[in-house]
Amino acid sequence: RLESQAELDEVVRMFHDGYMEQWKSELDTLLVYAGLFSAVLTAFNVESYRLLQPDGAESAVLTSKEL
Repeated sequence: RLESQAELDEVVRMFHDGYMEQWKSELDTLLVYAGLFSAVLTAFNVESYRLLQPDGAESAVLTSKEL
């Protein structure tokens, strides 16, 4: 009985280790993609934020036209 239990433990351990290694690999890949996505999105937001700011020279021209 002890031998069969030890064999069963080894089979379960091998299955579990393989399963965990697969999950670890998938999680590492997802984290890399998330990091790349975050970097691209940050660069896009920085450039977009600049476009949302009022242009000082343009507002001075508009103010002088109103006078």
